[in-house]
Amino acid sequence: MALKGAWDAIEAQPKAADNVDIFWRCVSSYFHLFVCTGPTCSQEGAEETLHLLQKNLKDKKTQGRVRVTLCRCLGQCGNGPNMVIYPEGTWYAHLDEAGIEQIVREHLGEGKIVARLLHDPVD
Repeated sequence: MALKGAWDAIEAQPKAADNVDIFWRCVSSYFHLFVCTGPTCSQEGAEETLHLLQKNLKDKKTQGRVRVTLCRCLGQCGNGPNMVIYPEGTWYAHLDEAGIEQIVREHLGEGKIVARLLHDPVD
């Protein structure tokens, strides 16, 4: 009887796969956005985009889950305003109001990539 109880207790412990799943759910609940505010992106509306982003993040109550960092230049001039989201390293370009709303709702809220705004960065 005691052996059966011990075996049941072992079986009830989380499996390694469960721990990995929990780890990735924790990691994916935190995003770090780098928004380009360089000269070209600024001319293309980066400041307005940034204000829209901050407003949308505040409206969605993402406090503690999303961090926004301004960058002088992400090196993707002519594709702005643009940003990159980590931990995935997803690049978005030609951001506008509808795009920001969609990224906040779908990428940050639901974990879905917004394909129409994806950008393959040029090194």
